[in-house]
Amino acid sequence: MTRYRSAFRPAHGPPPAPRRLLWALGFTLAMPGLGHVYCGDLSRGLRIWFMCFGMLGLSYAAWLYLLFVPWLLVAVLLLAWAFVVGALVADLWHLVGMHGQAFQLRPCNHGVVYLSLLLGLWVGPIAFGQHILQRAVVGSVDVSDEGMFPKLLVGDRVLFERLPFRRAVPGAGEVVVVRWTRERVRISRVIATGGQTVHLKGGRPIVDGVEVEWAPLDDLRVPAFGEGPESLALSAMSGYVERLGGEPYVVTRARFSPPDPAPVTVGPHEVYVIGDNRSADLESGEFGRIPIDAIVGRPRYVWASLAPSGALRGGRIGFGVE
Repeated sequence: MTRYRSAFRPAHGPPPAPRRLLWALGFTLAMPGLGHVYCGDLSRGLRIWFMCFGMLGLSYAAWLYLLFVPWLLVAVLLLAWAFVVGALVADLWHLVGMHGQAFQLRPCNHGVVYLSLLLGLWVGPIAFGQHILQRAVVGSVDVSDEGMFPKLLVGDRVLFERLPFRRAVPGAGEVVVVRWTRERVRISRVIATGGQTVHLKGGRPIVDGVEVEWAPLDDLRVPAFGEGPESLALSAMSGYVERLGGEPYVVTRARFSPPDPAPVTVGPHEVYVIGDNRSADLESGEFGRIPIDAIVGRPRYVWASLAPSGALRGGRIGFGVE
């Protein structure tokens, strides 16, 4: 009788909880290494997280240094990430098969642990880093007017860096991102700095009595863009190559422009800005003296561009604005 009872006595400890491969893969896609924690290997999961987080940090650092990543490098990084994910999937397959149906739950196998690791080691640091990145290092501005046409089109999304003008004043000819009002940020060009007197005559700047170098341009076109309504709009405009403080750039004005503004002298802590489409800015009134503190950064390149119809203008992605 004793042997009969012992044969059917329930085993001590919790019942087995076999691991499921789909769950392990889902945890891994949510956070590298979390699938291994689900399979009971906390130390390996944390090592995998550390490796992947380090790769992500190096990628961020490289992007901050370049502020633009060539497509070839993007393809290499994607292939490397696919290889890492494939290796993790193969390892999880092995772990799940090794445990079989006899896996016993461990202290790390709890929903609170999974959620804490996901938020504390992955989502939280990435979100915090992204917040710091956008507030202190880079930003994005949507082009909503034709003040920089034809260099920039309405619908362009331009990435800009915030650091260059924290301690330095932009020079004449530089393109800057300006907080024009509390709600409005736009891109413009510096024409003059503190102490200089500016007079616009037919859209051509005259700084301290000296006309800025201008040369008529016959072949006026939208850069990094094919035929379209934006290109047709140039037929009603005159184009010029202007040189001020560095590399030449293209400016435009309508054949019937608004009246010339009166000359002004720029204050000691101010700069004078106007867009490359002189007629558009003269008509809108978004030009003139602004405090240096209103300059929030230097534009770098177009990272996305949408036509008014909503179609993606892929040819403009990566177009430099400097």
